[in-house]
Amino acid sequence: MLSPCRICQSENTETFSFGNTLLLRCNDCGIIFNNNFPDKITVENYYKYNYSIDKTKDINNPYILEEKRVKLLPEQYGLISKIISFKNHPARLLDIGCGFGFFIDEARRFGFDSYGVEPSVMALNYCHSIGLNVFDNIDKISTKFDIITLFHSLEHFIDPKETIDKIKNILTHDGFLFIRVPAFDCYWSKILKSKWVWFQPENHYFHYSLKSLQYLLALSNLKIIEINYQ
Repeated sequence: MLSPCRICQSENTETFSFGNTLLLRCNDCGIIFNNNFPDKITVENYYKYNYSIDKTKDINNPYILEEKRVKLLPEQYGLISKIISFKNHPARLLDIGCGFGFFIDEARRFGFDSYGVEPSVMALNYCHSIGLNVFDNIDKISTKFDIITLFHSLEHFIDPKETIDKIKNILTHDGFLFIRVPAFDCYWSKILKSKWVWFQPENHYFHYSLKSLQYLLALSNLKIIEINYQ
C-alpha cells in the first residue's frame, strides 16, 4: 500500500523512478516526496550534529570562511535588494536555516534587525561567536518579524505544513515571507534527472514544483505576491 500524501493526506499517490531513486507523487496537490522518511528524532540529530560537518571543517580558519562569505556577497546583495523593494529597514528579519549567518550579518549591515534559526551546533556556536542573534529552534521564538526568509531550507523539513504554520504565527500581519527552493519541474531536472545538482534525496525530503508550493502556502492562507525562476 502506498503512503498517503504528506501534505493533503490524499490516497491518490503513485510511485515513479527519478534516475535510481523511487519517489512518490500526489496526483491531487502535485507534491513529490521521498518514498522513505526518517523519524523526527533521526532528522533532528542529523541536522544538529552531522549536516554541517563538511561545511564546518574550516570553521577555525578565518581566511577560508571570509573567502566563502565574499563569494556569496553578490547573491546576498541581490536578495537584500529584493527584500528592500517590499519592506525597507528598519524592520525585523528572521532567516530560517541561516548556516554561518553570512546573510543575516549582511542584512544587519543594511540596517535590518537580523535574527536566524540554525540547528547545527557548530554553525550555531560560530554565529554566537561573531555576535549574531541565532536560535537553534523556531519553537523558541515568541516575537514577531516583518520579514522571514527560507532560502533553500523548506525542502529540509519533514513536515512543511507545520513549518509554514509556525512561520505564519511569528510573521507580522503586514509581513513578508521569502522562499527559495529547487524547482523540481525545471528544465535541468528533466534533462539531468538524478544527476541534477539540486536533487539531494538524502536530505531533501520534498521536491517542489510551482503547483505544489502554491498549494502548500494556500493551506496556511498566505497570499503569493511574486514568483521568480532562476
